[in-house]
Amino acid sequence: MIKIIRFLISLLLLSFFFSCKDWVQNTDPYIDQAKDEDLNDQVELNFLIRGVQQRFATSYDQLGVLASGLSDELFFSYDIQGASYDTFYDIDRGDILADNSSCSNAYDYLGEARFYADDLIRRTQSITITDTSLMYTALYTGYLYGGIARTMYADIFGLTEDQGGSPVNSGPFITSSALYDSAIFRFNKAMNYASSGYEIRLCNSLIARAYLYQADYTNDYSNVQPYAAAGLIPGDAPFEALFHNENAHAWFFYSGAGRTQFALDNRFIDYLEADSTETRIEVFGRQGWDGNIYWFQDKYPDRNSPIPYMTWQENNLMLAEMAIRNSDPGTALTLINENRKSHDGIDPLNDADMNTIIRERDIELMCTGARLVDQRRFNIWHLPAGTWQYLPVSLDERNANPYID
Repeated sequence: MIKIIRFLISLLLLSFFFSCKDWVQNTDPYIDQAKDEDLNDQVELNFLIRGVQQRFATSYDQLGVLASGLSDELFFSYDIQGASYDTFYDIDRGDILADNSSCSNAYDYLGEARFYADDLIRRTQSITITDTSLMYTALYTGYLYGGIARTMYADIFGLTEDQGGSPVNSGPFITSSALYDSAIFRFNKAMNYASSGYEIRLCNSLIARAYLYQADYTNDYSNVQPYAAAGLIPGDAPFEALFHNENAHAWFFYSGAGRTQFALDNRFIDYLEADSTETRIEVFGRQGWDGNIYWFQDKYPDRNSPIPYMTWQENNLMLAEMAIRNSDPGTALTLINENRKSHDGIDPLNDADMNTIIRERDIELMCTGARLVDQRRFNIWHLPAGTWQYLPVSLDERNANPYID
């Protein structure tokens, strides 16, 4: 009798198993997921292109805030109403552990942006595409954003406190200088698939910036001026990271109207007081727990505010810097005043030197993350010796990567 009962129970269990299997197989597929192989079709390319652009935006805004927090542009204080992130406090002091969650999350986002861009190229080159224009757009996008991802690795991350660079795709450590070379290669490839003069000029500006930042390691500025001269021109639209209201805009929520955590350094108020015509610095003040007024960026007042990544004004500043380095302050002054005039008629300057370049970059590129690189390359680091001058490569990467001790 016991054997018969056991047999019946086993039969019921088997029946249940196969019934569940049939039921699971007959369910509709998830509407918010796609199988990898389903993306290998030209009809999916626009979807993949938008994915690359979106992940770039959500990487750039987070990394920009954190880079600015490590630099002397932003600072963190628990006296600020809304400031509560211990990870931000450590970044502000340059005392950063590899498991700092804010840095690690941003590192992961950048890794995804790099992967999406590289994967877009791989898919585009491996599937049948009858629309040549779409194919060129996909390849342009993949190479452009793949280059941008590598410049952000080079700009922001480091293996040690003063050794810039990062592994890519769990490979060996790559120095910042070598990452710039890799980015330049991709920007040049992107130009082969550009659909307009604007896209070609943008690539040239990005190459000029990569060479400019690379010169901090090589001391070779020879390629900056030629590429910047072929870069963005007055009237060109800015190249921006774009957002919508569903994005978690880091500048808005970490140092803006959404939530005040990182405050602007008071020198930006000094700039405003020194020049009543200055309109590039947009701020608002809020009283802290200690009764003092803290100032915050209002450059990105909304959660869908675009963030400029490259502008013709920045290109002008690269040309102006090269003019100063080549003992031509007159040309530098003309370029700087062209920038100032473009912003609601800020008063022109009467002379220019390297300190002028540093100040104009500080204001023109405010809240883009550029200050961190500028502090290193102009040798104006503000924290004590031994502090981090880069965000650390994440602990997860260090633990999983066999090439890193």
